[in-house]
Amino acid sequence: MNRSVKGAAISSLLFDLVYEDPTRLVYIITAVTPQRKRVQVRLVVAKNHEECSAALTRECALLETLGARAPGRIFVPEQQGQFFLPDRHHRKEVKREIFAYLGTAPETLTPLYVVSSTQLGPHGSKPLRYSVKETETLKCSLVGLLAGCYDEATFSGVDVNDLAPECLSVAERTENRLSLVLTQCPMIRKRLPSGRFIQKLVFGTLRSGKTILPVAPARPDLLFQALANEVGGEKARAWCHAFTDQYKRRGNPPLPDRDVDLPGKDYIDALADAAGL
Repeated sequence: MNRSVKGAAISSLLFDLVYEDPTRLVYIITAVTPQRKRVQVRLVVAKNHEECSAALTRECALLETLGARAPGRIFVPEQQGQFFLPDRHHRKEVKREIFAYLGTAPETLTPLYVVSSTQLGPHGSKPLRYSVKETETLKCSLVGLLAGCYDEATFSGVDVNDLAPECLSVAERTENRLSLVLTQCPMIRKRLPSGRFIQKLVFGTLRSGKTILPVAPARPDLLFQALANEVGGEKARAWCHAFTDQYKRRGNPPLPDRDVDLPGKDYIDALADAAGL
């Protein structure tokens, strides 16, 4: 905390539990200085000293790697370490070192969940949902975010199908625009050439329980534009060409989610047109 407030004295700390899953507890800590300056810190704590701590240790390293690829859109831990959690039965031989990491983040960083096949919603005390139009905006933001995380030189990147919706958080609205921040990531996929990366975006889904959302924007031209905005038109065109060429040779990939409408031939053709192929 001292590093986060740049060495200033801290007069009070407020802990607010904002998210929980089987692996972690996420708190927003508000530190207040005697001069009433407020600093928001996001603290992620493993739920046990075994598999949960191991998972968060790996995730911390992944977020640092991705933060270098897509600066400003990844929650990058600033500090990490372990703290001792006493055994509830007071057994001296049981020593639990719990892994945790923290970093500064906007107070309004809110994780997502899938509300319907066309809408995302913010986690919170009230059942809210984004409009279909806002969800499409978030899809385009997701395409750009994952394109920024992709490393063409090493054929490595994030497969959207590996993500839970809660891995993505909506950042503070700026000029009435919604943008995404990647706050959790279970893995970085290797052996992921550009054509296959685009395939993952086109046919990928997010899931909350039995509710599934296709991640590709409804309009293929918006998918291409989101790619071009992130990596430039020439590279976006080359990636789409690698995908469409692969699609023509192999057809549809095996799709696990048969109960949701995913893009078909017309969508692929329209994407090729948007890319000028």
